[in-house]
Amino acid sequence: MPGKALPTKIVAVAAAVALVLTSAVAAQAAVVPAPLSPFAVSAAVLPGGSSLPAGTYAFVRGTDGHIHMRSIAPNAPWIDTRIPAGAATGPMVFTSQPPPPSAPRPFGRSRTSTAPVPKLDVSILTTDLAGRAMTTVNDNDDLNAWESWYVLGGTYTSPLGVNYDKHFSTPTNQVVFYAARGADGKLYTNGTDFKALITSAPALSYNAVYQNTILTFRGMDGNLYRMVNGVNGDSHYFGAPVRLGTAQVASAASVGERSLRYYYRGTDSALYFLNGASLNTPPYRAGGAITSTPYVLDEGVPSQPDRANVFARGADGHLYVYNTASKAWTDLGGTVA
Repeated sequence: MPGKALPTKIVAVAAAVALVLTSAVAAQAAVVPAPLSPFAVSAAVLPGGSSLPAGTYAFVRGTDGHIHMRSIAPNAPWIDTRIPAGAATGPMVFTSQPPPPSAPRPFGRSRTSTAPVPKLDVSILTTDLAGRAMTTVNDNDDLNAWESWYVLGGTYTSPLGVNYDKHFSTPTNQVVFYAARGADGKLYTNGTDFKALITSAPALSYNAVYQNTILTFRGMDGNLYRMVNGVNGDSHYFGAPVRLGTAQVASAASVGERSLRYYYRGTDSALYFLNGASLNTPPYRAGGAITSTPYVLDEGVPSQPDRANVFARGADGHLYVYNTASKAWTDLGGTVA
């Protein structure tokens, strides 16, 4: 299944071992699994450019197939990004410093605009109606100006997990990962088969404590698993999966940038977080009723690495955010499709 071969180092992903997390019988039975929930949300801190607003923005897929966004400030409006319609799953977003004009953007893309190089690239990845991964990026620091969808390929049956690796990236070699469940039920990262049968959309998070990217997924046994890149100093080499000892989870887990908390949806649809620094500690139940993989974004408060906003789709289809400091949920409205 690997998708379109891309001419950059970014697609070179390796697994440390052959990952087999189920029996041979179960593996043979996994022919064409049903698509996983398309619900996904993401968020980004936009530091501002010529027309990029500053602040924390959440991104969702609307019922019209468009990507919509809103600031988490009180009473902020929802904004249609005007990206061409066609997203079939929830979007994942990452921000990065744009490479110099002579260097390609992630995934081998070249700039399609003659406008000045933006101060910030905001990239969005999703899948189309055929299940192919695709991406777009803003042009000229303008959230109403986006490139056409660039198809990465593959055939996926879950939303994508996406991450920009801050540790290994350089201006001329930006390390970006995208992962999803393939049509055979296995985990793929940048088109590479990791040979693990998974039962959730995977999640990818950059973590400054590890100085690496963390990939999580729900295994066939209902447990949460973690994989970390950077083995032997190779940014694209992921270590073997580690079971986090959390039974009966319902999603992958998102990890804050400065924290070792793993946020996931439980089988009772509540939000939970697990202390990754002490895996023998029972998970904390934050409550709520969510229907998506949660997405956590560090608030960036000095000396408080666990302060974060956690975004998720509610049972009513609205977008909600949970603040770990106030332990309160805020309804951001909208309709997450």
